[in-house]
Amino acid sequence: MGTGELLSSAARAGAEAILLGVGGSATHDLGLGALGALGLRFEGEGGAGLAPLVPADWPSLRRITGRIEGLPPVLLACDVDNPLLGPRGALSIYGPQKGLDPGLADGLERETARVAGMLLGHFGRPASLLDQPGAGAAGGIAFGLMAGLGATLLPGFELVASWIDLDRRLRGADIVLTGEGRFDDSSLSGKGPGAVARRALSMGLEVHVFAGAVSLSGRTPGIAAHPVTPEGMALPEALEKAPGLLFDAVRRALSAR
Repeated sequence: MGTGELLSSAARAGAEAILLGVGGSATHDLGLGALGALGLRFEGEGGAGLAPLVPADWPSLRRITGRIEGLPPVLLACDVDNPLLGPRGALSIYGPQKGLDPGLADGLERETARVAGMLLGHFGRPASLLDQPGAGAAGGIAFGLMAGLGATLLPGFELVASWIDLDRRLRGADIVLTGEGRFDDSSLSGKGPGAVARRALSMGLEVHVFAGAVSLSGRTPGIAAHPVTPEGMALPEALEKAPGLLFDAVRRALSAR
């Protein structure tokens, strides 16, 4: 809901356009929370309101009503190319990364498709929106805002890279260090750290990635990925000791060059 409240607040403040960065979300709600804050109503049997509507309650959803008005154009800066559904979709790729119980995945994927279809029907959008690269970003909020607001996707990495003049900075570098909480196959699907690594590799630079955990299905030539957390260490302890663990991992990696 908070995202929708921010969009509404920006509109009331007179914004002529809104640039919203999408990614890194721990939710999978198709942006329904944001759309609800902007005026949509979600109803169950007999017209009973479902608010807040969380994925566990999606099987009870029977009808979407309401319209969204008064917003300026919304642009979505998105750094992944995943569609909403399927083996490369939001749930398949990011669900396990965010801790989804594998036993719930099939049911949630079916409900995601059903609710997405309801959104398309309500707003008169084409089914092709389901397959648009980037629709699966941030638990499908990109899809929801494209369906509900007519939002436009922009390549997030290219936007930020241009903004900070990344190529100039890379040309002046001898080595590139980047990282994130968990570096896995999804990181190489357009996410920021993976995109930085690929851009650096294209310029012939040495690249090191430092992450709390590294889980890649294969090796990417030129990228040295270093797990920061010692094997067997519990997450709470790893978070508490993160600065020291990162320091030690960087020291080990660079002293071995």
